[in-house]
Amino acid sequence: LSLGQIYSYLRELDKAEEYYNKYLETQARYNESEETTNFILLYLKARHIAYYGLAIIAHFKGDVATAESYYKKVLAEYGPYSDTNIRLARIYMDRADLEGTWNILDRELSHNPDSAMGHLYMAEYLVRVHNISAAEVHIRKALSNGNENREIIEKSGCFYANQGQVDAAMPIFEKLVALNPDYAHGLKLLGKAYYDVGRYNKAQDIYQKYLQIEANDSEILNDLANCYFKTHDYNKAEIYYQRALALNQNLGIIYRNLGLTKMQLGRAEEALTFLERYVEISPDDIDIEMALG
Repeated sequence: LSLGQIYSYLRELDKAEEYYNKYLETQARYNESEETTNFILLYLKARHIAYYGLAIIAHFKGDVATAESYYKKVLAEYGPYSDTNIRLARIYMDRADLEGTWNILDRELSHNPDSAMGHLYMAEYLVRVHNISAAEVHIRKALSNGNENREIIEKSGCFYANQGQVDAAMPIFEKLVALNPDYAHGLKLLGKAYYDVGRYNKAQDIYQKYLQIEANDSEILNDLANCYFKTHDYNKAEIYYQRALALNQNLGIIYRNLGLTKMQLGRAEEALTFLERYVEISPDDIDIEMALG
């Protein structure tokens, strides 16, 4: 069993799997009543640990069905162990098995009422069944019990943002970035929050930090250019729209934005080229038809 854990730690998963199975075979053969010497044996009754290790390996390899089977063996052998209930809940949630999700999370929170991940996943379940007010209760409990956990902070911020409560989401995203300054997705979420509340200068700063990590994200280059457009800095807006377009010529909105920017810069002939290209992609945009006229 120790070798199985060591090889798991070293990411030598085939060897880890081999030794976990050897433990299970050896433990199954062991008969305590036949022992004649006074040995102190470790892991005498630890099948659940081996099952859990095998479940993690299968999950890592993408074999979700096998992982689920081993997680269930853990629960049958030992009951709630480590984050087995949480991992099973994730499998059921991803499968859209709402009944299975509810049952396993109800068990987890009955066993461990302070389970931060249990509350987070219960909130996700409640959002899926359209019970937003109850979901928010669990989001608050998740944040209270897991306020250093990146997944909890991120998903809690996204919960409020998705409900249109950007002011509530923003301090949560601020904390996410403070704890993980180089976490690109956290910077993206925070930048969007500032943009959504109209704090374009602050959004510019956040997006610039993000682009130092992910320089070739055309959507964020477009969003950054939008910030400059909103603050009437059309020259900088043009630069970033062009950078976005160079990376992704299939992102139709950039043709629209770049055309409008060139109009603001008084370059109507250039604007026509981009706006006409845009209406080929989105022919029902009445505002752009008006701009073309």
